[in-house]
Amino acid sequence: PVVIPELHADRLSGIADVKPILFGLDQGPGWRSTVIEDGREPLIQISHDGVAKLEVRLSIPGRHTILNATAAVALAAELGVNLEKIRAGIESYRGVKRRFERRNVLRGVEWFEDYAHHPTEVSTTLETARGLFPDRKIWALFQPHQATRLQHFLTEFTDAFHCCDEVLLLPIYHVRENPLVFPTDLPSQFAARLRSRGIAARIIGSEQAVYDLPEIVSEGDVVFSLGAGDIDKIGTRIREESSSVQQGQT
Repeated sequence: PVVIPELHADRLSGIADVKPILFGLDQGPGWRSTVIEDGREPLIQISHDGVAKLEVRLSIPGRHTILNATAAVALAAELGVNLEKIRAGIESYRGVKRRFERRNVLRGVEWFEDYAHHPTEVSTTLETARGLFPDRKIWALFQPHQATRLQHFLTEFTDAFHCCDEVLLLPIYHVRENPLVFPTDLPSQFAARLRSRGIAARIIGSEQAVYDLPEIVSEGDVVFSLGAGDIDKIGTRIREESSSVQQGQT
């Protein structure tokens, strides 16, 4: 069997010996999820061909998480796994490192690490963030992963940040590429495009970010640290620096 979103079911038409298992959101054929309680730990009901099968509480928010859970239920059920075992397995899942990972970095600030480094991932993560924090300032601390990707998807990346209030743009994290063959002003081009869309954006160095973020981010704000490079070290450094200052004051 092949689990496939309803949107792409036509891709399997005409292929012999393939059993498509459809999944999606709301009403429709196959396995579907409906949100009963939204929020940081959504409660969803999963049905099969219109018949309710189980309710399950997720530990991670977002439309993409719900779709992933639905696909997992569909495949496991089709393979004969007991529904209660499926529920227990999903509810015991606590996510992976750097995927909407909440961290304790700054007092009074919601800080999340996410591995998002493609425009679709960035957009999905920030849309989920805006749904969870509709009235709070959302900062995106973004480290582009490879100049090749940023240059190719410059328009898509610009669109991806529409749900945040301010972008702090870190230096590009180069992997398997020669940075000298790319325009030196590529980050500046990106920042200018964001500002043209009404999104505050500035370029900031990694070391500068460690010392500036505690000063410019206010209690009640939300920070999403986005990227597949070493950006997660910034939150760690800020936490360590804050702890050192607090110990020195005691």
